[in-house]
Amino acid sequence: MLDIKINLLKNRLYITYSPYPESSWEKSIYAIKNAADKLSPGFSCVTRVTDIRNIDDNIIRFIRQARKMLLDKGMARAVRIGEPSRRETRSANGNDPETENRYGNCKCRISTADTPEKAEIILDRWEKTREKASTQKHKSA
Repeated sequence: MLDIKINLLKNRLYITYSPYPESSWEKSIYAIKNAADKLSPGFSCVTRVTDIRNIDDNIIRFIRQARKMLLDKGMARAVRIGEPSRRETRSANGNDPETENRYGNCKCRISTADTPEKAEIILDRWEKTREKASTQKHKSA
């Protein structure tokens, strides 16, 4: 099952992945795309996988396909709720869950938070920093 929500005020997408049949994935990608189409480029995203024990290579491929599509739609920042991946753990200073990682050549920074509340804090802080930088850029122009 896939649960998709959007917050237009925050320009944010929320996706919760639960194990479900592979036959539903194409419809799920379409649903994620439709939700992303309602947001402006530069949107942020919170993702969560509810049952990590049942993740297999097919689900990982589906999640990567969804991430690529979201990047193509203009996702600027994402936070994954859950344990840091092995890659994040290796690259993190002091195993800090807010350490930002870049995946491949994407320009989207992806962080990890252990709760939805912490994910919101990370993204709200990022948004304030981005707004401040934009304001300063316009003042100096």
